Amino acid sequence: MRRQKFDLAKACVAASSSCCKHLYEPLFNQALMFYRMGEFQEAYTHCEKALSVYPDHHDSKELLLLLQKMFF
Repeated sequence: MRRQKFDLAKACVAASSSCCKHLYEPLFNQALMFYRMGEFQEAYTHCEKALSVYPDHHDSKELLLLLQKMFF
């Protein structure tokens, strides 16, 4: 995928998560996008934020476990 598309996606998802802080989906989407871009620390941070909003989100838990394996 082209870098331009990631930059546009990054801007759009950041805008949605900043205006909807009570929703976990934009935070998870940001975490997933950062993971796919190779920005694992950012992915970890956003995944934790998503889980703080909705602790039972299965996909966020899986991504967090995957990231924890990379760091620890």
